[in-house]
Amino acid sequence: MERRPIDIEFRTGRQGLGHDSYVKQKQHKRQKFESTINSMDPDKFLRYQMEKSEQLLARKDYYSLQKICYNLDQTEGMNEPDVEWHWPKSFLRALRSAKIDQEDGEQSDDDEDDEIDYQKQLQQLDDYVRKKYFYCIWCGCRYDCRENIEQNCPGNSRQLH
Repeated sequence: MERRPIDIEFRTGRQGLGHDSYVKQKQHKRQKFESTINSMDPDKFLRYQMEKSEQLLARKDYYSLQKICYNLDQTEGMNEPDVEWHWPKSFLRALRSAKIDQEDGEQSDDDEDDEIDYQKQLQQLDDYVRKKYFYCIWCGCRYDCRENIEQNCPGNSRQLH
């Protein structure tokens, strides 16, 4: 049995190690996705894409409204939200860490990454902000009173705006 050293493979391109396997994996995923699309009913696929798009918009609006709610609550002098998910998690973490620094206690990490129904929570958060602050996320303004928001705002959803 003859002993030979390991062959040296010279790389001529500028890609790093593992790039070839990454490209192959990406092509495999694309082929799998395309085969799924081709096997799907066109109407069903269109409905799926529309639902996915609506979910992404609801998620975006939900996170924007959380930040707005945080800012409005802060201007009113609130140090904690009425309901925990009304404020973004990052602000809540910062608040907790500041409290822990003051109290020198132990930190409990309560990050539940459950599936969130963004449509439902967006609606609830929007109702809260509309009733308490007379604010409409889709109009992008804060009204003076309840009558003013009812008269000038077209509704409480993206579709009505």
